[in-house]
Amino acid sequence: MEWEPLPGGQEFSCVFDDGKARAGRYVVLQYLKKDCGPVRCGFAAGKRLGNAVLRNRLRRRLREALRTSRCKLMPSDIILIARKKTADVKFPKLKKEIRSLLHQAGLLYESEGISSEVVEKRKDE
Repeated sequence: MEWEPLPGGQEFSCVFDDGKARAGRYVVLQYLKKDCGPVRCGFAAGKRLGNAVLRNRLRRRLREALRTSRCKLMPSDIILIARKKTADVKFPKLKKEIRSLLHQAGLLYESEGISSEVVEKRKDE
C-alpha cells in the first residue's frame, strides 16, 4: 500500500474538524474522504500515554501495522490515534483492528474488504 505522510498542523486540524471517526479497542481512526489524490496518513499519540520514548514506539507500531496490512485504500486523509492499550496488544491483533476500522469507514476498495463474519464478531464483543 502506498501512502504519503500527512503534514501536521493545519492538515491535522482539517481532518479533526471536517472528518469522521471510528473507535476501536486499541486505535481511533479519524478520516476525511477525498474525490482524488493520494492517501495521506498521520499518526498520533497523546502525552497522557507516557514519555516520548513510549509515544514514538506507539507511532512506529501504528505505522508498521498500516504498512504491513497490504490493503488498497481510497483517496483520503487518515489519522491513527493510539490508545493506552496499544502498547500491550499483540501485533497481529493490532493489524486486524486497523483493517477492520478501515473497512467500517468504507476506505477499502471492495476487493480488499474483510469477511462479513469478522465484522459481525467485532460488533458482538
